[in-house]
Amino acid sequence: MLLGLATGVLAGLFGVGGGILFVPTLLLLGLGQVEAQATSLLAILPTVAAGALNQRRYGNLRAETALVVGLASIAGV
Repeated sequence: MLLGLATGVLAGLFGVGGGILFVPTLLLLGLGQVEAQATSLLAILPTVAAGALNQRRYGNLRAETALVVGLASIAGV
């Protein structure tokens, strides 16, 4: 929990994505590269969901566009 909090605060202060801080820290804690990246990706999901729900309330979310981009991203991976 401390890692997530510290990463969020530092990412907010420096204006960078949390992964740029989260993955190297997980590597220092002993995870392998693939494990650290996968853990970082999974940790992003709650943040993304909360942000999308807030933006939906403001009327800024284009669900159809998000679906197209999301599906294209999956195909691209």
